[in-house]
Amino acid sequence: MKLTPETLPDFVNTMGTESNSADALLAAAQSLSEEAFGKQDMHSFLSTAGSESVQKSIAESGNIDAWLREIFGLTESSRYHMGHVIEARAHSFGSKPVFQIIQPDEIVKISYSQLWKYIKRTGLGLLALTEGKEPVIGILTPNTFKGALVDLAC
Repeated sequence: MKLTPETLPDFVNTMGTESNSADALLAAAQSLSEEAFGKQDMHSFLSTAGSESVQKSIAESGNIDAWLREIFGLTESSRYHMGHVIEARAHSFGSKPVFQIIQPDEIVKISYSQLWKYIKRTGLGLLALTEGKEPVIGILTPNTFKGALVDLAC
């Protein structure tokens, strides 16, 4: 199947199923690299490419090195980053816990949606501190949720 911007959504919806072999997944990644696909198309593919079923299919095929070259190339050319990953997980997993913080009297659960909201809020705070200029900061924090949050917001 020739992958086009029109056929990509259907392909992404079936990624990791038996209808898409490892060879088809690799060919699709190569098509995205070679053809005129937009950032959103690449991001949609990359978001699904990390699924357990896709990874298992690639691992069993022995095409790991070729797959990683394509995925790294797509990641770089589309400027895909952790913010995209976390935002997608917030939409997919919503209220499921991503962090559990152990307090003296309780365990505080942070959901994917809450995490994404906190990251955006922290990022906006960092931008406000630098008056809209791209912030250049160094991070030295204890191993805490808030330390991780600042790191993720960058």
